[in-house]
Amino acid sequence: MVQNPAEVAHGFMFIGTLFNVCLYGVTITQCYLYWVTSQRDPPWIKRFVVVLFLADTANSVLDGMALYGSLVQHFGDLKFLGTCNWLYSSDPATTALIAFLVQCFYAWRVKALTHNIFFASVIIVCAVVGLAAGLVTAVLSSTTIVLFAEFDKLRIPVIVWLTSNVVGDVLITSILVFYLAKYRNGIVVTNDLINGIIKVTVQTGMVTAICATINLITYLAVPTGLYLMFNYTLAKLYANSMLSTLNARVVWQSKRTDTPIQFSEARSADIMSRKSVVPKANLNPAPTRGRPEVFVHVEQHVEEHEMRGWSDQNTEKTRTEENDSDHHEDTDSEKPGKVV
Repeated sequence: MVQNPAEVAHGFMFIGTLFNVCLYGVTITQCYLYWVTSQRDPPWIKRFVVVLFLADTANSVLDGMALYGSLVQHFGDLKFLGTCNWLYSSDPATTALIAFLVQCFYAWRVKALTHNIFFASVIIVCAVVGLAAGLVTAVLSSTTIVLFAEFDKLRIPVIVWLTSNVVGDVLITSILVFYLAKYRNGIVVTNDLINGIIKVTVQTGMVTAICATINLITYLAVPTGLYLMFNYTLAKLYANSMLSTLNARVVWQSKRTDTPIQFSEARSADIMSRKSVVPKANLNPAPTRGRPEVFVHVEQHVEEHEMRGWSDQNTEKTRTEENDSDHHEDTDSEKPGKVV
């Protein structure tokens, strides 16, 4: 019995697209939190986040357009449903691009933490190989092997693509965890902070590796399009893994001051607008409880400003009294009978 191509492939695409769109909402939230809490980041990181968000948006839009064309515009057209066009081929291309961007960012982080160019270079090589294999998969699926039933002929580029991503993710997670663990010391607060960073690193790094592994296993072992459900989710997992690590810095900072930080645009803008008031001598103040450090510095600045204003007023008052005294002396000197 010949199965309906819509059930074999498009059903799993539809489920994968639902997960994709849901996670896209998480991406939007992550980007919003980043922009209201990370004004101090270098400009290149902000541009990098914009590029990542645009690529992630293009991934969701193209996936939606592909499903709309098959399930709405060509409803009941079995020949069209069994054929792959450029819209479907855009998913492996955009997914490979997003994975490439994220792994390159993590490679920079590894270089900054370990100062080891070799580790960073290996991660970049994995990212480049994954990108190239993903683009080859996209091109072949829309030009040479256009039938969904023949997608098993793409084994070589798909295996190279997903394996490279998995190896890169495992290397990133292992290296970061190993070197972060070396910074543990006898201070409980420091150890808790490092443990939190390690936990986030493992969660964000391994979730993409696990999803890519399941994607590859289902592609090789299951004759239907079950792998498409995981493939359509992979791009969003990569984007959110990077954004979540960037936003986690705010949580780590709040733990460092023992005070939770409220995510508010007005509050964040107000805090960041006062970043210049932190005195250079107080960059590493003694640990305090009850208020974040930024508010302590602001209060100190306000007190200094008020003291300067009070001092200036007193100085001005003293000068006025002296002038009045001189004026009275001059007036007395002009009186008759007064010996000067």
